[in-house]
This record gives sequence, structure tokens and C-alpha cells, in this order.
Amino acid sequence: MGQRFQIYVRYNGGKSLVAYHLQWCWGTYAINRVYQLLDFISKNLRDDYNNFTSENFDITNRGRVRADKKILEGLIQMNMTAGSYVAGIDLVKEQSEYADTPSETFKINPEQQDNNNGIIVIDISNDKKIKYGMTVGYEGEGNHKEFEITSAREYMNAYQGELDYYKEHIKTEKDNEDYLELLATIEKQLIFTEDFEVMTQAEYKAIFNKAYKFEDCGVKAPMPF
Repeated sequence: MGQRFQIYVRYNGGKSLVAYHLQWCWGTYAINRVYQLLDFISKNLRDDYNNFTSENFDITNRGRVRADKKILEGLIQMNMTAGSYVAGIDLVKEQSEYADTPSETFKINPEQQDNNNGIIVIDISNDKKIKYGMTVGYEGEGNHKEFEITSAREYMNAYQGELDYYKEHIKTEKDNEDYLELLATIEKQLIFTEDFEVMTQAEYKAIFNKAYKFEDCGVKAPMPF
């Protein structure tokens, strides 16, 4: 069990997809992660030799383990705000290892993953535009459908119970200071996400209706049996 969560990032002109399962991510921790991903990616894209657009992609990401994958794997599994780490499962690699038949391509359907606290999806275009979306998951509060794309702020509204829990358990002045600091940090991160466009439900569906090449995603295709 746990706060099961997945994160997906598509880039390289729509050819590359990184997909990770986290057994423990929800509420404020999900906001921390969407913030740090958007923050790093938007800064990285300022350079013509960035890691996420097709131009110069092979130059900036050459190596046995591609830099684009290493960057995203780190940002997904680490939480720089909380100073924590959750080991994830590479869902693309899992697709390769457990494929029923050899294939150069794969599809991932978020709605078939083990999930109860939502997802983050980020799409990076070659014109350096970033769109993102989140889903609340069935444990969130309110009337959200389980895989309905929403903004980071709306996601956090569905997890207000986490903040209420912290407030109810304030016992010392230090607890109160920590609580106020958490509120300020989350609000700052939510304001930051508002600079990015939230993808539509149709755009979210299009990302996962596409077949991707394992090679383009930095994973070896399954071998013939």
C-alpha cells in the first residue's frame, strides 16, 4: 500500500517519454515535485543546448546513460523541498522487461497503473513551451473524477485535509512555525505553477494514445524469446 503516484514527462519533439511509479507521493509532496520539475526544465530550456528539445538532443544527451533520463529520474525521485527521496519504478523499462512479445514500441495507459493519489504529466514541445497537468486520484477530496486533468492549485485544494491535519496537531511554537513555513512554501510553489499552461483533457489523452520507441526513451527494446 501507500500513496501511489505516477509522473510522466514527454519531450524531444514528442518522441521521448519518461514514466515513473512512486509508491509514496501525495498532497504537498506532489506539489513539491511538480514545482521542481517545472522549475528545472524551464531553466534548462533557456539554452540552445538544452536536454529536452530535438535540436542538439544527441549532443547534449550522449553517453551510455542519457543525461535527459538521469536528470528526470533524479527530479522525480528526490524531493528538494522536503529533503527526501522515494525510489521509483521505471515504467518504460518495466514495459520492456515484461513484454509478452518483442516489439520496438510500447504504449502506457496511466489509467491502468496502480494509483490512488494522482499523477503529474508534463509535455515539452520543440518550441520550448511547457504544458502540465495533474489528476487528483480517488483519495482526494471533492468531486474530481479520478483521471480528470486539473491544475496544481486544484490538486492541492483536494488535499486540504493534509494541511488541516498539520494545523490540528500543532502543540509547540516550533510546530506552528513549521506549519506557517509549509503554507508559505506551498503557496509560493503554486503561484509558480500558474505561469504554465494546464493541458487539456484531449492533449493528455493524445500523449498516451501514441506508441513510443523504446530506443527514443533510453530503454533497450525487448529481445526475441
